[in-house]
Amino acid sequence: MLRLAPILVFGFFCTWIAVVPPPAQAQEELCGELIRPLVLKKNTIAENGGLWSLFERSGGLKEHSVQGLKIDSKINKILNRLKYLCRTREGVPFTELARYISSELAQLNENKKEFKKKMIILGKSEGEINIWLNYIKTARENQDRTLQMNKIVQAVEKGEDLLEGYVDLAAKIRNSKNESSLLAQTRHLLEAIDRFLSQNPYMVKALRETERVPYWDFEENYGGS
Repeated sequence: MLRLAPILVFGFFCTWIAVVPPPAQAQEELCGELIRPLVLKKNTIAENGGLWSLFERSGGLKEHSVQGLKIDSKINKILNRLKYLCRTREGVPFTELARYISSELAQLNENKKEFKKKMIILGKSEGEINIWLNYIKTARENQDRTLQMNKIVQAVEKGEDLLEGYVDLAAKIRNSKNESSLLAQTRHLLEAIDRFLSQNPYMVKALRETERVPYWDFEENYGGS
Protein backbone atom coordinates (compact mmCIF):
# COMPACT_ATOMS: atom_id res chain seq x y z
CA MET A 1 0.00 0.00 0.00
CA LEU A 2 1.15 3.51 -0.83
CA ARG A 3 -1.01 5.12 1.85
CA LEU A 4 1.84 5.81 4.28
CA ALA A 5 4.43 6.56 1.61
CA PRO A 6 3.12 10.00 0.57
CA ILE A 7 2.91 11.07 4.23
CA LEU A 8 6.48 9.98 4.95
CA VAL A 9 7.87 11.48 1.75
CA PHE A 10 5.86 14.65 2.24
CA GLY A 11 7.13 14.99 5.82
CA PHE A 12 10.70 14.55 4.64
CA PHE A 13 10.05 16.98 1.80
CA CYS A 14 8.78 19.72 4.14
CA THR A 15 11.64 19.18 6.63
CA TRP A 16 14.20 19.46 3.86
CA ILE A 17 12.63 22.64 2.51
CA ALA A 18 12.62 24.17 6.00
CA VAL A 19 16.39 23.65 6.26
CA VAL A 20 17.67 24.01 2.70
CA PRO A 21 15.25 24.75 -0.15
CA PRO A 22 16.07 22.10 -2.80
CA PRO A 23 16.44 23.07 -6.46
CA ALA A 24 13.41 22.65 -8.70
CA GLN A 25 14.77 19.45 -10.24
CA ALA A 26 15.18 17.82 -6.81
CA GLN A 27 11.67 18.86 -5.83
CA GLU A 28 10.32 17.31 -9.02
CA GLU A 29 12.20 14.08 -8.30
CA LEU A 30 10.76 13.90 -4.78
CA CYS A 31 7.29 14.48 -6.15
CA GLY A 32 7.91 11.88 -8.82
CA GLU A 33 8.72 9.28 -6.16
CA LEU A 34 5.11 9.52 -5.02
CA ILE A 35 3.89 8.60 -8.49
CA ARG A 36 6.36 5.80 -9.19
CA PRO A 37 4.33 3.06 -7.39
CA LEU A 38 1.25 4.03 -9.42
CA VAL A 39 3.20 3.72 -12.66
CA LEU A 40 4.42 0.27 -11.60
CA LYS A 41 0.84 -0.82 -10.89
CA LYS A 42 -0.25 0.37 -14.32
CA ASN A 43 2.66 -1.37 -16.01
CA THR A 44 1.68 -4.75 -14.56
CA ILE A 45 -1.50 -4.48 -16.66
CA ALA A 46 -0.11 -2.57 -19.66
CA GLU A 47 2.71 -5.05 -20.30
CA ASN A 48 0.06 -7.66 -21.14
CA GLY A 49 -1.94 -5.40 -23.43
CA GLY A 50 -4.02 -3.55 -20.85
CA LEU A 51 -7.62 -4.17 -19.87
CA TRP A 52 -8.60 -4.01 -23.52
CA SER A 53 -6.55 -7.13 -24.22
CA LEU A 54 -8.08 -8.94 -21.22
CA PHE A 55 -11.59 -8.09 -22.45
CA GLU A 56 -10.70 -9.29 -25.94
CA ARG A 57 -9.52 -12.64 -24.60
CA SER A 58 -12.43 -13.14 -22.23
CA GLY A 59 -15.27 -14.67 -24.21
CA GLY A 60 -18.47 -12.83 -23.35
CA LEU A 61 -16.61 -9.66 -22.43
CA LYS A 62 -15.08 -9.26 -25.90
CA GLU A 63 -18.03 -7.26 -27.22
CA HIS A 64 -17.45 -4.79 -24.36
CA SER A 65 -13.70 -4.42 -24.94
CA VAL A 66 -14.11 -0.73 -25.74
CA GLN A 67 -14.84 -0.23 -22.03
CA GLY A 68 -11.47 -1.74 -21.17
CA LEU A 69 -9.82 0.53 -23.74
CA LYS A 70 -11.50 3.56 -22.15
CA ILE A 71 -10.16 2.65 -18.72
CA ASP A 72 -6.64 2.08 -20.09
CA SER A 73 -6.76 5.53 -21.66
CA LYS A 74 -8.14 7.26 -18.58
CA ILE A 75 -5.57 5.63 -16.28
CA ASN A 76 -2.87 7.07 -18.54
CA LYS A 77 -4.53 10.48 -18.27
CA ILE A 78 -4.39 10.28 -14.48
CA LEU A 79 -0.69 9.46 -14.50
CA ASN A 80 0.16 12.07 -17.13
CA ARG A 81 -1.63 14.79 -15.20
CA LEU A 82 0.02 13.82 -11.91
CA LYS A 83 3.43 13.89 -13.63
CA TYR A 84 2.58 17.31 -15.05
CA LEU A 85 1.72 18.61 -11.57
CA CYS A 86 5.09 17.43 -10.29
CA ARG A 87 6.96 18.98 -13.22
CA THR A 88 5.23 22.32 -12.77
CA ARG A 89 5.03 22.58 -8.98
CA GLU A 90 7.17 25.73 -9.07
CA GLY A 91 5.82 27.15 -12.31
CA VAL A 92 5.11 26.14 -15.88
CA PRO A 93 8.21 26.33 -18.12
CA PHE A 94 7.82 28.05 -21.47
CA THR A 95 7.11 25.79 -24.43
CA GLU A 96 8.93 26.26 -27.73
CA LEU A 97 5.92 28.23 -28.96
CA ALA A 98 5.89 30.47 -25.88
CA ARG A 99 9.61 31.18 -26.36
CA TYR A 100 9.05 31.98 -30.02
CA ILE A 101 6.16 34.38 -29.38
CA SER A 102 7.96 36.03 -26.47
CA SER A 103 11.10 36.51 -28.55
CA GLU A 104 9.16 38.02 -31.45
CA LEU A 105 7.28 40.39 -29.13
CA ALA A 106 10.51 41.43 -27.42
CA GLN A 107 12.03 42.35 -30.81
CA LEU A 108 8.96 44.51 -31.47
CA ASN A 109 8.98 46.10 -27.99
CA GLU A 110 5.81 44.18 -27.09
CA ASN A 111 3.91 45.94 -29.88
CA LYS A 112 1.04 43.55 -30.57
CA LYS A 113 -0.10 45.39 -33.70
CA GLU A 114 3.33 45.02 -35.27
CA PHE A 115 3.43 41.39 -34.14
CA LYS A 116 0.11 40.76 -35.89
CA LYS A 117 1.37 42.39 -39.08
CA LYS A 118 4.50 40.23 -39.08
CA MET A 119 2.56 37.04 -38.40
CA ILE A 120 0.06 37.82 -41.17
CA ILE A 121 2.97 38.20 -43.58
CA LEU A 122 4.13 34.75 -42.42
CA GLY A 123 0.74 33.35 -43.33
CA LYS A 124 -1.01 33.25 -39.96
CA SER A 125 -4.71 34.06 -39.75
CA GLU A 126 -5.97 36.78 -37.42
CA GLY A 127 -7.80 34.15 -35.38
CA GLU A 128 -4.64 32.09 -34.91
CA ILE A 129 -2.66 35.18 -33.95
CA ASN A 130 -5.22 36.11 -31.30
CA ILE A 131 -5.01 32.58 -29.91
CA TRP A 132 -1.23 32.95 -29.71
CA LEU A 133 -1.44 36.31 -27.93
CA ASN A 134 -3.92 34.92 -25.41
CA TYR A 135 -1.67 31.93 -24.92
CA ILE A 136 1.50 33.94 -24.26
CA LYS A 137 -0.37 36.01 -21.67
CA THR A 138 -1.39 32.82 -19.84
CA ALA A 139 2.06 31.27 -20.29
CA ARG A 140 3.74 34.29 -18.70
CA GLU A 141 1.30 34.27 -15.80
CA ASN A 142 1.84 30.55 -15.21
CA GLN A 143 5.63 30.78 -15.20
CA ASP A 144 5.56 31.75 -11.53
CA ARG A 145 2.42 29.99 -10.34
CA THR A 146 2.98 27.41 -7.61
CA LEU A 147 1.12 24.33 -6.42
CA GLN A 148 0.59 23.08 -2.88
CA MET A 149 2.42 19.85 -2.22
CA ASN A 150 -0.27 18.57 0.17
CA LYS A 151 -2.87 18.87 -2.60
CA ILE A 152 -0.64 16.97 -5.02
CA VAL A 153 -0.27 14.26 -2.35
CA GLN A 154 -4.06 14.10 -1.99
CA ALA A 155 -4.40 13.70 -5.75
CA VAL A 156 -1.77 10.95 -5.76
CA GLU A 157 -3.58 9.09 -2.98
CA LYS A 158 -6.85 9.20 -4.89
CA GLY A 159 -5.01 8.11 -8.01
CA GLU A 160 -3.62 5.17 -6.03
CA ASP A 161 -7.13 4.09 -5.05
CA LEU A 162 -8.16 4.08 -8.70
CA LEU A 163 -5.03 2.19 -9.77
CA GLU A 164 -5.81 -0.45 -7.17
CA GLY A 165 -9.30 -0.72 -8.63
CA TYR A 166 -7.72 -1.10 -12.06
CA VAL A 167 -5.42 -3.92 -10.90
CA ASP A 168 -8.25 -5.62 -9.01
CA LEU A 169 -10.52 -5.56 -12.06
CA ALA A 170 -7.78 -7.07 -14.21
CA ALA A 171 -7.28 -9.89 -11.71
CA LYS A 172 -11.00 -10.64 -11.59
CA ILE A 173 -11.28 -10.71 -15.38
CA ARG A 174 -8.55 -13.34 -15.42
CA ASN A 175 -10.18 -15.47 -12.71
CA SER A 176 -13.93 -14.85 -12.77
CA LYS A 177 -16.66 -15.95 -15.17
CA ASN A 178 -19.32 -13.65 -13.65
CA GLU A 179 -19.65 -11.30 -16.61
CA SER A 180 -22.44 -9.17 -15.17
CA SER A 181 -20.42 -8.51 -12.01
CA LEU A 182 -17.31 -7.68 -14.04
CA LEU A 183 -19.24 -5.25 -16.25
CA ALA A 184 -20.74 -3.58 -13.18
CA GLN A 185 -17.27 -3.17 -11.65
CA THR A 186 -16.01 -1.80 -14.96
CA ARG A 187 -18.81 0.76 -15.06
CA HIS A 188 -18.22 1.84 -11.45
CA LEU A 189 -14.48 2.23 -12.04
CA LEU A 190 -15.07 4.33 -15.17
CA GLU A 191 -17.47 6.58 -13.26
CA ALA A 192 -15.00 6.99 -10.37
CA ILE A 193 -12.17 7.86 -12.75
CA ASP A 194 -14.34 10.38 -14.60
CA ARG A 195 -15.32 12.06 -11.32
CA PHE A 196 -11.69 12.33 -10.28
CA LEU A 197 -10.54 13.77 -13.60
CA SER A 198 -13.40 16.27 -13.80
CA GLN A 199 -13.81 17.27 -10.15
CA ASN A 200 -10.41 17.21 -8.47
CA PRO A 201 -9.16 20.84 -8.68
CA TYR A 202 -5.58 19.91 -9.49
CA MET A 203 -6.59 17.36 -12.12
CA VAL A 204 -8.76 20.02 -13.74
CA LYS A 205 -5.92 22.57 -13.51
CA ALA A 206 -3.52 20.19 -15.24
CA LEU A 207 -5.98 19.65 -18.08
CA ARG A 208 -6.74 23.34 -18.54
CA GLU A 209 -3.10 24.36 -18.61
CA THR A 210 -2.09 21.71 -21.12
CA GLU A 211 -5.16 22.31 -23.28
CA ARG A 212 -4.24 25.96 -23.69
CA VAL A 213 -1.04 25.16 -25.58
CA PRO A 214 -1.93 25.75 -29.25
CA TYR A 215 -0.73 23.54 -32.05
CA TRP A 216 2.40 24.92 -33.66
CA ASP A 217 4.30 23.74 -36.71
CA PHE A 218 7.89 24.62 -35.78
CA GLU A 219 9.22 24.02 -39.30
CA GLU A 220 6.53 26.24 -40.81
CA ASN A 221 7.79 29.26 -38.87
CA TYR A 222 11.48 28.53 -39.18
CA GLY A 223 11.53 27.44 -42.80
CA GLY A 224 12.16 23.74 -42.24
CA SER A 225 11.47 21.12 -44.86
